[in-house]
Amino acid sequence: MIIEPMSTFNEDCLRVDSARAWCKQAAVIANPEPLWQNLWHEGEAACLFSDSNAGKSIYAVQIADHIARKGKRVIYFDFEQSAKQFQLRYSTEKGDIYPFHENFLRCEIDNTSIVQSVKATDFVDNMISAADRAGADIIIIDNLTFMCADSENGLAAHDFMVKMIEYKKAWDLSILILAHTPKRENNTPITQNDLAGSKRLFNFFDSVFAIGRSTQGDDVRYIKQLKSRVCPITMGDSNVLTSRIVKNEGFLHFQHLHPCQEREHLKTSSGPNSRLTDEQRQEIVAQRQEGKSIRQIASSMGLSVGVVHKVTQSC
Repeated sequence: MIIEPMSTFNEDCLRVDSARAWCKQAAVIANPEPLWQNLWHEGEAACLFSDSNAGKSIYAVQIADHIARKGKRVIYFDFEQSAKQFQLRYSTEKGDIYPFHENFLRCEIDNTSIVQSVKATDFVDNMISAADRAGADIIIIDNLTFMCADSENGLAAHDFMVKMIEYKKAWDLSILILAHTPKRENNTPITQNDLAGSKRLFNFFDSVFAIGRSTQGDDVRYIKQLKSRVCPITMGDSNVLTSRIVKNEGFLHFQHLHPCQEREHLKTSSGPNSRLTDEQRQEIVAQRQEGKSIRQIASSMGLSVGVVHKVTQSC
């Protein structure tokens, strides 16, 4: 079935009822299941953003593969990489290709049929139609900048998002859109203002999370949750998720390590580790040698997991 573009509103499209009645009607509907951690749930329009080359696409493919292996059909619109680049990224040095699940569908543009003057909103109809034909109601779009070249000022992106949200509500879709940040320094916490076109775009999304670079290593990143409409934020400033980008058997992905405070990943004149006394460092080492876990040490000494981890790594 080819889905036609959404029609405009009329006076009969609005429903009014008491708040109590709305709650009773909604109570019989199953709660949305998490698609990925506590960051993206079924039926949500979510946004994942970061600086260039921080690993957005790597993380998004990892999310798609996870969802596909849970038996759900997901379509990944890849406007960043060619098929060859994608294949090389997910192959071993011997050329063995990572066995993605068959529920994971990838889509790219056929350059022989694209029209130069096509609008971002026209892409929406085509993407939703492609997802419908593929039987996928979970959509990942990589990325917003391709769809809306001027997404930083939010004008074209606004129209694009309006149409995406209309489809999401009408067809009960789950959508994840990747976006960039304007150039930023790694010395301040990530906020909603770091999302390109943030003032126009942030309110469109049900959930927003970001990838930050870390001073702990070139391959280290952290995941921070900025918005959630269905559950409390569990990965905020004081509990970001530290990860390392690794490749195992052809699969490039984020290896989740431990939660810690965001400030432990930022550039500062004196990092949290440097504020420890020699006695504290010695105590950490001693407890680690006794076989205690990093979490047990952190709890007993009133320190963050990240600080303890950093000390044990340097021993």
